[in-house]
Amino acid sequence: MAKSFVYGNGNIAVGLDLYGQVYDLYFPYVGLENHTGGSYVHKIGVWIDGVFHWVDDGSWEISSDYYENEEIDNTLVLKHNELGIKIEITDEVYNELNIFLRSFKVFNEHDSTRQIKLFFNQQFEIYESHRGDTAYYDPDNHVIIHYKGRRIFLINAFNRDTNQPFDEYSVGLLGIEGKLGTYKDAEDGKLEKNPIEHGLTDSVIGTTLTMEGHQSQTVDYWLAISKHMDDVKKLNDYVLKKTPEYLITTTKNYWKAWSAKKIMDFKDLTLEEQALFKQSLKMLRVHTDTTGAIIASTDSDLLKYGRDAYSYVWPRDAAFSSMAFARAGYDDINKNIINFFNDIITPEGYFMHKYRSDKSLGSSWHPWVYKGIKELPIQLDETALVINAIWTDYKYSRDIEYLEKIYNSLLRKAIDFI
Repeated sequence: MAKSFVYGNGNIAVGLDLYGQVYDLYFPYVGLENHTGGSYVHKIGVWIDGVFHWVDDGSWEISSDYYENEEIDNTLVLKHNELGIKIEITDEVYNELNIFLRSFKVFNEHDSTRQIKLFFNQQFEIYESHRGDTAYYDPDNHVIIHYKGRRIFLINAFNRDTNQPFDEYSVGLLGIEGKLGTYKDAEDGKLEKNPIEHGLTDSVIGTTLTMEGHQSQTVDYWLAISKHMDDVKKLNDYVLKKTPEYLITTTKNYWKAWSAKKIMDFKDLTLEEQALFKQSLKMLRVHTDTTGAIIASTDSDLLKYGRDAYSYVWPRDAAFSSMAFARAGYDDINKNIINFFNDIITPEGYFMHKYRSDKSLGSSWHPWVYKGIKELPIQLDETALVINAIWTDYKYSRDIEYLEKIYNSLLRKAIDFI
């Protein structure tokens, strides 16, 4: 399934499905450790006038748009004509810290005053493992926390207009011991406030909005991620101090400035085509880890149909991405990718089939023996294209000092092998 949006900051990557629900959640590398495991989803539900609907139940009209004039936009609109409600969702991964931010602007399209409840469900498979997760309600900070070892996830939400925090919660088992999941608890419009569970777990928080006719209110939601419990609570405090609205705005401004880093002559390209160029650059960056690893895709849907996903670094794809960054003027990112090549090249001067974002070897289907004869399990163009990427970097940067730095350890090795 194609993803409606993908967000990231080089340490985490978040993929949303077509309904705006979190489907892929990577940490601490882009492409490595998907904590929804490709099997789970963070569901979104609405209770109104005694009726409950999940946003993925087929009853909603859904639209999204990446572009607004020449600028990048990322608004997802959910509309339910029967319920008389519209929700505009805006998301960002904060560019400075590991926080996924969401705003839900809810419109009451009826004339009368109504009570509307939003429910947010979190389904984790921490470390891509079914065992040993813990989810609990923290009364000191009024948050939900999921954790296992050095992987900690904190969830919070409040009404921006009334400054009220979420007013309902519950945690429980997910898909084990005869339990479908705590998300089912939301379907009667009331959560039972179970405070803790361990195993394979999920959680739900709910927030109540009282809205006059044709009024709108905004609910801010965030997911803070860290390897340390104290740090994730500090991230929560940071969001409360700065406000989610401020962090979303500054992140949008960051990407606007980032995509305009180099003055481009777009000639006769339309504004929409210019926005597509900027969005393409952003998508390349979102798929690039701070290690310099650039993965083929964050989309884990292939796990449903095959043996593996595309969350790996193919030197071929990474080389093409490197050349694109070089031509677009993003020299720092490009050199980080080349540094990744420098770290993973074999002593003999070639690259293996694919790699993980932590620079370890990825899975492969290439044999080491063919018809009884030993052969290298490689794709030769992956090494050749890295040579071309290095040339492209030098062509656009003229950085002879950097070329000298990687000449013997990377470039000479690859050339000699070819």
